[in-house]
Amino acid sequence: MVERLRKLLRLNSQNSDSTGAGSRSRIDIIPLAILGILGIILILIGSARYVQKPGHVEPSPPLGLRDTEIGASDYVSDLESSLERAISQMRGIGSVSVVVTLETDRQTIYATSSSNDTERIEEHDSSGGVRTTQRSTTTTEPIVVRKSGGNEELVMVGVEPPKVRGVLVVAEGASTPEVRLEIAQAVSSALGVALHRVAVVEKEV
Repeated sequence: MVERLRKLLRLNSQNSDSTGAGSRSRIDIIPLAILGILGIILILIGSARYVQKPGHVEPSPPLGLRDTEIGASDYVSDLESSLERAISQMRGIGSVSVVVTLETDRQTIYATSSSNDTERIEEHDSSGGVRTTQRSTTTTEPIVVRKSGGNEELVMVGVEPPKVRGVLVVAEGASTPEVRLEIAQAVSSALGVALHRVAVVEKEV
């Protein structure tokens, strides 16, 4: 294609020499138009190299164990920081360090559908009596949606936060049983954990 354009440019140059000055300005416009078209073609060819092939979709990486661990670690750090700020503002308390341990990781909640089947059974005895019993069965199944390409995916409705196993509080100024109990009750109420799962000790100054 480029060789044909070059020949056409040479031909236009020869025509411009053989014609008069009145038609020279009109002929000079033709090479400029051809160069413009050539530039557009080169741009289209270059951009076509980066066009993704139709039907090719890069799969997204699945949620791995490392992502879950990072999420739990961030959750624990946020809890510890919030408790440290709150406890340090209590009367007579100085610097505070908090350690939170988890019992379970966060749980993903998926949508489910339930169906109830009731079966009625009649039994006849030898004396002509009838005994009727009912048996109910409940079946729960996850809801699955079909994506483009035939892939199936569960419907997620929410995420349940991790459950706290225990909390250790090391606080400056927690020198009496009354102060330690007050701190433990505050942590228990804030996190919704049992009081015996919260340990409070005095911090060495």
